[in-house]
Amino acid sequence: TPDPASVWFDFYSSAAKDLFSPALRTKFDALQGYNISTAAKMTELQILFEEQLAGQDAKGQEAFQKKMEERMKTYSESHRRDFEKTGIVQISLPGLDPVSSGTVPGTLLNQFALDANDGYLRVATTTSGWYFGSSESMNDVYVLDNKLKTVGSVLDLGAGEQIYSVRFLGDRGYVVTFRQ
Repeated sequence: TPDPASVWFDFYSSAAKDLFSPALRTKFDALQGYNISTAAKMTELQILFEEQLAGQDAKGQEAFQKKMEERMKTYSESHRRDFEKTGIVQISLPGLDPVSSGTVPGTLLNQFALDANDGYLRVATTTSGWYFGSSESMNDVYVLDNKLKTVGSVLDLGAGEQIYSVRFLGDRGYVVTFRQ
């Protein structure tokens, strides 16, 4: 999972840069390069957002906040699979040396959500969608080759639901989703 400051900087630079004054854009760009903690960067980001709002009347503040919310929603929807990742490492036996590694979006429910079959690894994941207030979860199944590169996928199973059970048997996979 990326740290919140990295997500905010990416959001700012890709989706919201034009909403800020030139002076604040310069401060944002400088802040990205500072060697300080994530918490300190988040505090500084909050201060910069407050500076942007301070220079506006109530109507301008409301319009700015509405634009930010709209862009956050669009950004979140297009980056949801980037926010949560599960790392996978293939190791050799008996030395336990890493052979290859890869990632899949989302998290696994349990050991049954991971299965090897005919040289392929099958993984069922749920992405919660918690960034920027989104709560719509997604469920996916990924197929990885022996180098742990994705060679196939089925996306958006049971949108808004969560995986509750997974079983892979032979060439088939069974995924049960449920909405609470």
